[in-house]
Amino acid sequence: MKQWGVLILLIFISKLAKAECYYSDSQVHLKLSTAEKDFEGYVEISNCIFKADSIGELQYFLRVFSQNGEEKTLYLYQDIFTYRFCLESTSGCADEEKLEMDVLLNAKEILLADIKAIEVLTYKNVPSFEYIISPVDSDNVDWMEEEADSIYSCHLDLCEYTIFVHQPSEKMNKVLSDIAEFQMVINDFEQQDAFDQEKFDDLDRQLNRLLDQVLELPKVVLLVGCSD
Repeated sequence: MKQWGVLILLIFISKLAKAECYYSDSQVHLKLSTAEKDFEGYVEISNCIFKADSIGELQYFLRVFSQNGEEKTLYLYQDIFTYRFCLESTSGCADEEKLEMDVLLNAKEILLADIKAIEVLTYKNVPSFEYIISPVDSDNVDWMEEEADSIYSCHLDLCEYTIFVHQPSEKMNKVLSDIAEFQMVINDFEQQDAFDQEKFDDLDRQLNRLLDQVLELPKVVLLVGCSD
């Protein structure tokens, strides 16, 4: 009986690990060599297929990124910017309390067939369902290194949107006011016992239109995080 208990526990742990892999990716910093040139940059790989002891093997690398032959090119991001922020306070927080979110920038398209060798430099875990959706210009990120003037949030179902305002304006205040008002509509919907898919889709479209208005304004960071 004891052996069966251990076996069941191992199966449970294995299934749990497989489920958890969907929530994180591995961000890999590497060098690629072609016949003409060497490239250095970043890629992200689902932890459901990432094998740390195999990523440096060329054939494994090509198989993963070609999706078993379906893809012919690789997008290697040549720059990275790390947005560091206090999630709730605009008055600042200690460095060790700040959260971080990476943005990969300046993608270089490389034919997989041209890759002759790879070298993994570093890798780390990053969340799969948390990311910055506002555009980031690698030549204009100084303002993102300052504390946000204000922080707002809204949500729909399993997705949370956090808005970091670095440049306040009347237009921004108007949009944020509209979002706060619309959030009350969402809250009423989420308290209903019966789920209405058509109504949910309509709310999703309306919220996205409001968030698009936020993205049209300067110096704002929009972070989204979803769960299942």
